Amino acid sequence: MLTSSPESARTNTKKSPFFLTTTALVVGILSMNPRASADENRWITITPEMLDEIFPPVPFETIKDDIWEEIHNKIMLDSDFRSLHDIREYTLAALRRRGVFPTGIEVQIIPFYKSENGKYEYFRIVVTAQKEIQNIALLTSEEEKVADIVDAMLTNFESHIQKVALTVFRQEMESSEYFHKIKIQKVINVVLQDEFRTYLDECYEYLETTIIQNTNWTADIYVTFRNRINNETASLLLETDIAIPSPSQTYEPPMMAQNTSGIEE
Repeated sequence: MLTSSPESARTNTKKSPFFLTTTALVVGILSMNPRASADENRWITITPEMLDEIFPPVPFETIKDDIWEEIHNKIMLDSDFRSLHDIREYTLAALRRRGVFPTGIEVQIIPFYKSENGKYEYFRIVVTAQKEIQNIALLTSEEEKVADIVDAMLTNFESHIQKVALTVFRQEMESSEYFHKIKIQKVINVVLQDEFRTYLDECYEYLETTIIQNTNWTADIYVTFRNRINNETASLLLETDIAIPSPSQTYEPPMMAQNTSGIEE
């Protein structure tokens, strides 16, 4: 587990078909402009300002409380709603239904920050839309119930991290004749760093991934992270059934030639 107690407990999104409909509609509207006829043989550039004029942005503050209530109730009542990735996709769909089309969205488990009204913040949604960053804080007074929910979310996230790291490792191993250990570690680092930043950055800082050869000559993958609450470092062990090639099949970066003449360069 990534955590042992609630106390120690934020990707690219697919475009909605709405965007295709919007673009087609805007093109149709603009095509009625006689100044932009086909005879003039020119392209029309659709700018964000033009879209805002046709489809005025929905003020985020007018839907903030509604979004808070919907997501909170879904988390509290739906026992199958325990995946951070599902929560992110659901929130994105809920925003779009209300006319808000974010360019970025993160969902973050929060380590039970106490609010001014005595409730505890356990979840935060960070939405980038209309050139601004907005926050939705989910609050609760049911700490024990939410602690169990968060625990399930972390367990599911741990399983997801394992699958991602193993998938990337297998793909990289299959794509090369040689075993590029440093390269594979860097690729896994990029992917996992983004996962932690999007979903857990308030609680855990991703550090690195290390690949080693175990006594069975197969690869073990260690995903290392730091708990931001108590500053302790821990690792997830991902065992594989993939054998690490012999040294003759292992790629090592070329060494720089050493100067052995005794003459300073």
